[in-house]
Amino acid sequence: MNKTGFSRRTFFKGALAVASLWMLNAWDKVVSTQLVSLEKKRWKFPFNSNKKIAFFDEFIIVNDKSNTQVLSAHCTHLGCLIHEVKDGKLICPCHGSEFSMLGDALKGPAYKPLKKMSYHFDEKKDFIIVDSSSENI
Repeated sequence: MNKTGFSRRTFFKGALAVASLWMLNAWDKVVSTQLVSLEKKRWKFPFNSNKKIAFFDEFIIVNDKSNTQVLSAHCTHLGCLIHEVKDGKLICPCHGSEFSMLGDALKGPAYKPLKKMSYHFDEKKDFIIVDSSSENI
């Protein structure tokens, strides 16, 4: 019996080729997205020297008598955003980790300190500029 058309083997080879091309395209998109996220980023926030603590996006700005620090607001346990201060401690809302105002881990499950971020002030000291390319200073 002589059939015209594709054999099963030809069909599977074609399907494998299409699936491979799709996977390569998906991989390329993942890698290019990763490269974009690794680009140098800068954030600019208003700075109030009278305010002891301020939460902005992914950062915590702690100002204590002219000693200013910028900490990552991501908990070192699972990355939840910290946005609460209680009894002078930074509290993670997810699992209850506690950090000092300097970012040191006080109570678990997190045991690593919060990342300290590089920053500088603008000319008038009205704004603080955070640079993501130099973490853990």
